[in-house]
Amino acid sequence: MTRIEVGAVVGAVCGVVTLAGAGAWAGFTHPDEMVRPGLQPGFRAAALGAFLFAAYYWWLAALLGMAIGGLVGLVGIIVRPRPGHPT
Repeated sequence: MTRIEVGAVVGAVCGVVTLAGAGAWAGFTHPDEMVRPGLQPGFRAAALGAFLFAAYYWWLAALLGMAIGGLVGLVGIIVRPRPGHPT
């Protein structure tokens, strides 16, 4: 059970960090389309994009990350290594 919980938490964190990275990329490359009209490309737009993406969609990224991480933890419980096998 602990593997599922740890997998879910790690998956949620990775999902939100990935979402923030996608927002930074969107703000750095296409800020006028994806972040805010009239904003010039650069680090300010990347930071704003990361913040906005994470602020609006953190729940979706965390939910998907938790589902994937929980499934990985479940598989880790089901598929155990053989006794004496070096892992």
